[in-house]
Amino acid sequence: MRSRNLAEQLRPATVDSAGAIVPLQANSPTQRIVSETPDSRLSLRIAGRILRQSKRRSEASLRVIRLFALLAATLLFPTMGSAANLSLEEALNERVLGDPAAPITIVEYASLTCPHCRSFHEDVLPALMKAYIDTGKAKLVFRDFPLDGLALRASMMARCAPTDKYFRYIDALFKSQSTWATNDKPLVALARVGKLGGMNQSDFDACMQNEALFDGILRSRQVAAVEFSVHSTPTFIINGQKMTQRPSFELFETVLKRLAP
Repeated sequence: MRSRNLAEQLRPATVDSAGAIVPLQANSPTQRIVSETPDSRLSLRIAGRILRQSKRRSEASLRVIRLFALLAATLLFPTMGSAANLSLEEALNERVLGDPAAPITIVEYASLTCPHCRSFHEDVLPALMKAYIDTGKAKLVFRDFPLDGLALRASMMARCAPTDKYFRYIDALFKSQSTWATNDKPLVALARVGKLGGMNQSDFDACMQNEALFDGILRSRQVAAVEFSVHSTPTFIINGQKMTQRPSFELFETVLKRLAP
């Protein structure tokens, strides 16, 4: 009996002229008007579309929040410096990951807007670090080879940080590449990454206006193109020998085992 009452309650109804609730017949004209008009179906489709779009925007917002939380964890360290605290020579010096005295030298030419470079840093470098760099068997020298103006600006920002924080910036820039490199206002997004590391807006602006640093990175790029025929990224030179295959840990291991003393 209760189920019949519930079914009765859920049946479509209308209100008569006296204000009483009157159940609609299954095929009554009123019910067809209420539930089957083109406008009502269109409204439902629009409402559904709005809900789906809202869900996608919420998911995208959560991804951005998670990304910046990750960046904050990566870049959260003591007070940062700016290019004004480094001489031009210091800003342009080689950046070395690992023991500078390691017998094997891996030189990486990379562009910070390059997806393949990001893949190397995310998928290959951790294993390379564990097996060869952290053990003192090899070192990695990171050299800028910007493929576009935005990559050049990102390289400048990383070189404006204190030298001991350089690779944290490189790591953060690759991790957040999809956020700042494709942004409608890329320099604003780039400055936001710098801010997470303690680089305030005035430091960032001063860095971006450092013409000597700008020219120095471009000169380094030109040297790589002339001396090692570097034209794409990432390109690796291991103890003077250029790797032409797509980098993988297995490929590196084959080469490094052969060169190991």
